Amino acid sequence: MARLNMSPMWLKNVPVPGKGQQDWTDTGYRGGGSLSLRVSDGGSKTWFFKYRHEGRLRRFKLGSYPTVKLGRARDCRRPELCQRYDGQKPET
Repeated sequence: MARLNMSPMWLKNVPVPGKGQQDWTDTGYRGGGSLSLRVSDGGSKTWFFKYRHEGRLRRFKLGSYPTVKLGRARDCRRPELCQRYDGQKPET
């Protein structure tokens, strides 16, 4: 997983992998867990958090870019406080 400080310009021009998917972690995020963007070989971009709950690694999907912008994704301090684009919350 690559790590970098994401910017709106970078998100518009993010490299698309030739095959499969690539995960990018945002070093500019200062919340609990790890804010990441998954880019698929088809060009779709999906925001998610990785965090631990009861000792297990969990992934919480926030939604797709550009529907969910960088600022909105960073505003979600903790996954249990942030609603996903469809209104669901992760397990607590």
